[in-house]
Amino acid sequence: MLKMVELHGGGVEVESEPGRGSRFIMTFPWQGIQTQETSVESSPSIGLPEVEANTIRSMILIVEDNLLYLNLLTDVLSHCGYHVITALNGEEGIATAREKLPQLILLDIQMPILDGFQATRKIRSYPELGKTPIIALTAPAMNGDREKCFQAGMNDYISKPVSIDELQKVFEDQLYLHKIE
Repeated sequence: MLKMVELHGGGVEVESEPGRGSRFIMTFPWQGIQTQETSVESSPSIGLPEVEANTIRSMILIVEDNLLYLNLLTDVLSHCGYHVITALNGEEGIATAREKLPQLILLDIQMPILDGFQATRKIRSYPELGKTPIIALTAPAMNGDREKCFQAGMNDYISKPVSIDELQKVFEDQLYLHKIE
């Protein structure tokens, strides 16, 4: 956890009183998501390789109901050069996907309103989004989850917590595969 905080340019303080317990305070020099769209120009430096400001990669929609995880993914992927748009639930994700037409969707499975399976089926029903790569993002995998994702129409599957290298490789593979189709 300390390494993650440091990668974000933050710090950790500890306050401890014998017999009363300890308190850990993490501070971060960022504000979180201000708008629904974020690009590399506005992303903070978090210890990842620098990307030139004019090197925007594909637009990626992240649909995730956990704000902490959403902020982390947005910061990291923006810094890696992706144009990131976000949604907090499946219904909002569908509307955002139809409006913005992202090149790739990173979709949490367990969300309020519409879960990732329902959202994927609905997204697949729109011709303009029918071939958009959808990557499932879920908590530690259960037996059969991967198959359920593919049956719902998703293209790949990643378990949380994700490594940035793994995430970028899956993105690059999916974006490449869908460019040549």
